[in-house]
Amino acid sequence: MPLISRCGRMAAQWLGNLRPSCYAGSARGQPVPMRGPGPAEFKKAPGVAEARRQMLESLPLESFKVVGVSFEGRQEVVSKLQTAQALMLVKEPHNEHDPNAVAVLTLAGAQLGYVPRELTQNFTQDVTFASVYSFGANELGLYGAQVAVRPTLPPLTLDALPASLAAAANLSQEVAKDEWDRLRRTTYRNANFRCEITGGAGPDHPVECHERWYLDDVTHTAKLMGLMALAPEVHLAKHADRQKDERRRQAAIWTLQEVNEWNVNEADTYLRYVAAKAAERSQHAWKFDLGWLEAQGCQIPARLQALCRASPAIATP
Repeated sequence: MPLISRCGRMAAQWLGNLRPSCYAGSARGQPVPMRGPGPAEFKKAPGVAEARRQMLESLPLESFKVVGVSFEGRQEVVSKLQTAQALMLVKEPHNEHDPNAVAVLTLAGAQLGYVPRELTQNFTQDVTFASVYSFGANELGLYGAQVAVRPTLPPLTLDALPASLAAAANLSQEVAKDEWDRLRRTTYRNANFRCEITGGAGPDHPVECHERWYLDDVTHTAKLMGLMALAPEVHLAKHADRQKDERRRQAAIWTLQEVNEWNVNEADTYLRYVAAKAAERSQHAWKFDLGWLEAQGCQIPARLQALCRASPAIATP
């Protein structure tokens, strides 16, 4: 099948870097080490765009054939794919058949199938973005798809938090200032004052601090996994769905596109997916798991303690 590349995506690198679906000879499960400068030297660090480009060039582009495409009406979804279309790969720890399963979805959330079981160990992120390498029907008329992906590449995702927890998820406004300062400074040092998604740094200050949440749709628990250092523009993009100022919103969406190599339609599709996911989650009673904060010796404020018990669902229009 012909390969149709798109400007701004992997394009010229595909033929040179693409490896067979067996992953033979590829680096397995180890993200690129980020050895960055200290705070006094951060202006020497590359910006977000340049650092992300370097990261892309350093990671091998792999491919695999999506499995399970003939089940549960997935043929209709696969048949409508486009070459180079952005996809997302999502871990399913509660999958009853395989707790290591990684589902293959469109950015709108429609499922195509799964990553082959023997390859799931290569995926280190809860969510990984990928793209359609090729697709088509076989001699029996059954559609299939080949996916191109860098399994360890950090994605720029948004947190689709339920409404009952969203207002309190900004922990910098919830925990004591001295405790937050201690946590964020440790986070910055551990990341070598580099963005953990792009490897870059901001022009005025290198990084800001963002919470890492794992949202469990079975137990309805938002578990704090830790904190991460993000370049300011990447941090803004993490909150693209919450921006009221149009200029800031457009800047956030542009960064979302640039980092994930999406076009404007793909970014819009993903934002709609995040909004729908947050609304769906808001129909249930959710709670925080802040065990990580306690393990760092932090005092949990009463407001957050209350939210560590199931909070009521909030109706959304």
